Amino acid sequence: MMARFSAVAVLLVSTLCSVVATSDARLKTSSISAVEEGGFVKYSIQYESPSQAEAVWKYGDKIYDTAKDTFREGQGRSELVVRNPAYGLIVALKLRGSLTEYYYVLGK
Repeated sequence: MMARFSAVAVLLVSTLCSVVATSDARLKTSSISAVEEGGFVKYSIQYESPSQAEAVWKYGDKIYDTAKDTFREGQGRSELVVRNPAYGLIVALKLRGSLTEYYYVLGK
């Protein structure tokens, strides 16, 4: 059985500091998905950017370090596979050299 979840909130947090310059690079999210297959849920986010973003997946106090990240020719993807659905799962993307982080909250 396959079920599709959707992103329920998008938060942009930007910190500007006069001492540290931020990168003028931009990040564009292409797709966010969660697909349930065979007792596992695969969460993924795909983005376009001139450089690879650092992706951090969080659920409550837990930070997942088993995500698979790929980047090639301006296209990046981060995937996380977990056994049970995580409602309110957060993925944070931060471009290298930038002080801007993009937060995406995935839920039912």
